[in-house]
Amino acid sequence: MLSISINKRLLSCLFLFFVLYNNAFAQEALEKKLSGFNAILGQEKVYVQTDRTFYKLGQNIWFSIYVMDEALLLSKKSTFIRVELIDPSGAVQQNILLKYDSTTVLAGDFLIDEKEKGGWYKLRVYTDWMEKTTQGYFEKSINIQSIVYSNVLMDLDFERESYGPGSAVQASLNLRNLLNKPIQNKKVTYSIFLEGKQIAAASTKTDLVGKAWIEFNLPTDLKSTDGLINFKLEYQE
Repeated sequence: MLSISINKRLLSCLFLFFVLYNNAFAQEALEKKLSGFNAILGQEKVYVQTDRTFYKLGQNIWFSIYVMDEALLLSKKSTFIRVELIDPSGAVQQNILLKYDSTTVLAGDFLIDEKEKGGWYKLRVYTDWMEKTTQGYFEKSINIQSIVYSNVLMDLDFERESYGPGSAVQASLNLRNLLNKPIQNKKVTYSIFLEGKQIAAASTKTDLVGKAWIEFNLPTDLKSTDGLINFKLEYQE
């Protein structure tokens, strides 16, 4: 009688490879189908403009929405647009549904509750067409500042009036207390943001007259003037 020896471990590995190979093949086939679906039906892009990039609690965030097709014309694919205001924790704080008729630019606003916390928020905008396809949603970061009464007087002076892509930016930060005396020998950390994304971070120190130097480089592919500098100083009188 012929005896056959089967390596169970090898058989299990071959079976696992077969399952993984088929899953990868199915995923690739699905992605190709979705890509072909979007290519046939066309694409839709959302562009959003806001009246500013940072706000205070109690203010309104005003925005305008443009919905374009693959030919950069006003899209006729959607009938509704959803706009969401997302807080720093990732939760949707407010949302509105706007009717879209492809003939005009939509506009709307969110009122920022004075009881909310400050921080980096996001505007997320998408159409009913985007919900049906694999196209990504539009998102824009917005800084909402809470009012904090400080015991520090601050003055920031830039060396030049304007800067371009790749420029080295220099500015002097002057810090004084409420008695108008210089805040000496204190560490100051700062972060630079463009369009809600951090591009630089560093620290400096005030001198005997309360002055500290701020230095950073702008990106060579600079496309926006929406900038923000955050300062942090540990100081007690």
